[in-house]
Amino acid sequence: MQVWVGFILIALGSVAWAQSLANLESPSSDSFVESGVGLIRGWVCDAERVEISLNGGPLQAVAYGTERLDTAGVCGRVNTGFGLTQNWNRIRDGVHNLRAFADGVEFADVNFTVVTLTAEEFPTGLRGEYPLRDFPMAGSSPRVRWSEPHQNFVFARAVTIPSAPDVPENPRARLESPTQGSFESGIGLIRGWVCEAERVEISINGGDLQRIAYGTERLDTVAVCGDANNGFGLTINYWEELGDGVHNLRAFVDGVEFDNVNFAVTTLGTEEKFLTGLSRKYSLGDFPSAGQTTEVRWSQPHQNFVVARTTATGPKVGILSAIADRTNRFAGLLAGPGLQDDVIGMQATRTPSGQPEQVTGFAWSDPQSGASADLDLADDGLPAVYRDPNGTEARLSNLTATTVDVGFFRGGQAVADPVTVPVEGGFLLTLQAFVNQLRSAAQSAEAAPSGWERLTAADQGAHAANAASRGFSMNGLFVNTVWIGGVAAGETLCAVQRAAEATGLLGQIAARVACQSPTINSFLELAGTFTAQTDAPFDFNRVDPILQQACRFEEDIAEAPCGPTDPSAACLIPAALEVQEREAGEDPIPPEEPPPAVEIPAVPRDISASDGTFPDRIRVTWGAVATAEYYEVYRAPTSFAFGSLIGEPTVPRFEDTDVTPGTDYWYRVKACNSAGCSDFSGPDSGYVQPVQKPVLSYTGQSTICFVVAANFGSRGAAACPQRCASSGAQAMIQDNSLKLDRASFRYTFEFDTKGSCIEAQLSRSGQFSSSTTASNGRFSFSYNIFSGGSAIGTVNMQGSYNETSLSASGAARYSQQSSNGTVTIDFREDIDLRRSAH
Repeated sequence: MQVWVGFILIALGSVAWAQSLANLESPSSDSFVESGVGLIRGWVCDAERVEISLNGGPLQAVAYGTERLDTAGVCGRVNTGFGLTQNWNRIRDGVHNLRAFADGVEFADVNFTVVTLTAEEFPTGLRGEYPLRDFPMAGSSPRVRWSEPHQNFVFARAVTIPSAPDVPENPRARLESPTQGSFESGIGLIRGWVCEAERVEISINGGDLQRIAYGTERLDTVAVCGDANNGFGLTINYWEELGDGVHNLRAFVDGVEFDNVNFAVTTLGTEEKFLTGLSRKYSLGDFPSAGQTTEVRWSQPHQNFVVARTTATGPKVGILSAIADRTNRFAGLLAGPGLQDDVIGMQATRTPSGQPEQVTGFAWSDPQSGASADLDLADDGLPAVYRDPNGTEARLSNLTATTVDVGFFRGGQAVADPVTVPVEGGFLLTLQAFVNQLRSAAQSAEAAPSGWERLTAADQGAHAANAASRGFSMNGLFVNTVWIGGVAAGETLCAVQRAAEATGLLGQIAARVACQSPTINSFLELAGTFTAQTDAPFDFNRVDPILQQACRFEEDIAEAPCGPTDPSAACLIPAALEVQEREAGEDPIPPEEPPPAVEIPAVPRDISASDGTFPDRIRVTWGAVATAEYYEVYRAPTSFAFGSLIGEPTVPRFEDTDVTPGTDYWYRVKACNSAGCSDFSGPDSGYVQPVQKPVLSYTGQSTICFVVAANFGSRGAAACPQRCASSGAQAMIQDNSLKLDRASFRYTFEFDTKGSCIEAQLSRSGQFSSSTTASNGRFSFSYNIFSGGSAIGTVNMQGSYNETSLSASGAARYSQQSSNGTVTIDFREDIDLRRSAH
């Protein structure tokens, strides 16, 4: 396992651990350009401290412990995020390096380019708003607006952002972003500082408190706080977590609120909340000042546009880029800024990972005249042989600080005696030092890492495969080598030209105009302004600030195919044209005044939900709101709940068809437009028509039976014969209500004093009804048996029914006083009915 950092592969041991347990998300090799106020961010599964180092500087603590739900599967925990606010303007234009550490162990090493707008660290008072046509898709034209807190452009729309309630001022705490009335988009940072706190928390849109990582170094707070570890920050994808509209954020220190702001989020109207695969740039006219132009480019890690170049910082003498295409023998390119300016390329062998290892030479080419020349380096890294396409060679020897000997050859034969000509030997010797340093760095990076022997064969194979499949990008050492190589090549071409003129061979060399080219003259003139490094040891990775400002650093050239037998110009010019065409850009977009702000609509009124009007739906209506573009309808089971969103109609009416008869529903409505949504309306309830179930009618008979036994006399417990009687019965079930009608009977009996049965008979006495609830095919009811006006027994009936029949039965045993003593009576009723037509 490995981590790719710029053009150097850092592997393995600790970094193999880091790849699976830590991740630096920004800056990254994918972002290339950083500008404005940015965020150094990522996550680490488990650490006591997270630190970064910029450009080889001292370690700087980063706030760690922000909630990152997306790391739960990898880390088994979510408090893994880290973030540090960084004003990139402070480290100025050019190529920079960042290394990240967890508990002192390095887990990332990336190179990136910073672009600034002005010489100020935090320019103020800038304004500009521009439409970006056909982004992210044809027909879409979002607007970007300069945001001073971000020192960059953000997506914005015309919207009125209401003021937030004031909170007591706390001079020892500040929320810097978002601010009241600000616009936010893409990946952002909730950031600020607090002098002292046990915990810093935020609440968005009235939600739960969320803890923010706290303790980042903020040197600008020392005067107020007395120390520097006061920064806090939370990475947020505004598009995914909040969405379009106006939102609220409250900030707390140890539970005490210290700020409350309203801000607006603008999305691009896509379903994707993290856009991938986009590549677009726009040229913005009259920014940062009238007559100046600034180019912005889409950055996937930022989910935003970033400033990529500007004319405000003055013209550039050259464009420097890396050639990542391994089919091309050149690894670096230094071109003039114009579309047809001449170009110098650095030729190098590559390691298996694709990084340049041995610089073998340089080539110069002029697209306008077609002239070109090659300059081969000796093994020691010094220029040795000049060659041009017509077969002329110039061999260099006896280099001193001020002179070099040059001899001319054709077909291996000398055509003139060697001559000694002036040369700035310091340029050539400096190139030699950088060439050797680049080779040493490449060999160290490719060496088997610490802990390699502990990796499995599969891991080692994966490392080798990944190393072979990735390219490289610029870092300080690479930039310096390409640049000093271009300068040394220019100086060498001038020395060859002087020697050719001295020997009368000037008309025979192809590069006779090279020394007079504006590009080489600019390079040589700029090199003479550099400040010599006085620090020991010499820092090969330090790029001179003058060079950082004077050159533009372009993204890698991923594809520039070059055959092994192609001449140098055929390999170099297509790559140079790609870079120079990037510079050409598009016609600048003129700035536009922001359209009138749109206010959030008023709260809808007169909410009305239908009460049983329809059998299959509930109709919800409300009064139209003049500035609403659409509405949000919410449904809840009670009047005090807000419920969930069920529809977004564009007219003040909604048909809710997902309803159940017999259930009351409560509705609320919001009015919405591009500025956001109103508060909830008041509630109103509705329901659908009750479902009329079919009436079930049954007819049949009811049979009752009596058995009475005497509990006295010499016969003891003698019983009369069982007497039964049947009669017609009817039943009807409607809406779960059952009514059962059948005959009632009178039972008479008589025993003598010995307990012998003298008489027992049943006689009909009238009609009898029972009512109960019937549900799910079952029912039950009870009734009493009376004697002399008093209840003497209770019959519990259990029944069932279906589409064709209904039946029920029940029994009771009770005692009754006769003229000669007590008797026991066993009673039973059985009902058997069939479904009738009516």
